[in-house]
Amino acid sequence: MPRYGSCRARPSAASFFTIELADAADTPWRFASALTETGRLSALELARHERYRGVELRDAGERVALEVIRHHRLLELYLAETLGLDVADVHDEADRLEHALSEELEGRIDRVLGFPTHDPHGVPIPDADLNWPAAT
Repeated sequence: MPRYGSCRARPSAASFFTIELADAADTPWRFASALTETGRLSALELARHERYRGVELRDAGERVALEVIRHHRLLELYLAETLGLDVADVHDEADRLEHALSEELEGRIDRVLGFPTHDPHGVPIPDADLNWPAAT
């Protein structure tokens, strides 16, 4: 299946954004939805979109992407470690919850988990200041 869209930004947030956009483009009706979302991000000044050249996250868009990544990965870890869900099942649940997570609940989950640096899949989690953990 062809992949549409590209994003030029820091690798992890950009990869997340590109994958989300590409996944949304695997059928024609979803591709139209991805284009609508790209237009919405541009209108909110979170991304810059040039026709036939892809999408580039602006600084504000980068921070929003990092925040969503942080929510998603904290939720995956919380669901696996605290609630006992199988690691194979946590992704879809985290997808459903990541946009509804308040900053207060995010902070509590972070504290309960001991300020983790990696999700249950071993992927880095940005810290509360949206910085990536130091490479080991």
